Amino acid sequence: MKRYILLATVLALALVVAFIAGCSTQPINKKYGSQLSQLKPGTSLSEFRQILPKAAVAGQNSVDGLRVDAYEITHNYMYDSWNGFTRTERLWFYFYNETLVKWGPPGSWPVKADLVIEQRKR
Repeated sequence: MKRYILLATVLALALVVAFIAGCSTQPINKKYGSQLSQLKPGTSLSEFRQILPKAAVAGQNSVDGLRVDAYEITHNYMYDSWNGFTRTERLWFYFYNETLVKWGPPGSWPVKADLVIEQRKR
């Protein structure tokens, strides 16, 4: 019986260590800081894909026949290691005609991507 308790304790400890090792303790801006510093309005979509290859397509639209693409990166990190609390952060990147227009956290501009593009065109 003691053997099973010891085995269960070791297994539980191994799971906790694996969980902690799988989580970063850095917010998204610190984890991707060097990549984000390379981005600026006007960065091409192909340059962006080289800088942030893990970015996923979050949506597409068309404005005046030109494509609007939205990309997203997601990052989980542990913000309270004592209690094991994690947080998921996201950054969105909007491209108009394959050129970076704006990036930031979700909700930092109007909901519809084409509103951002229309405001910049005026």
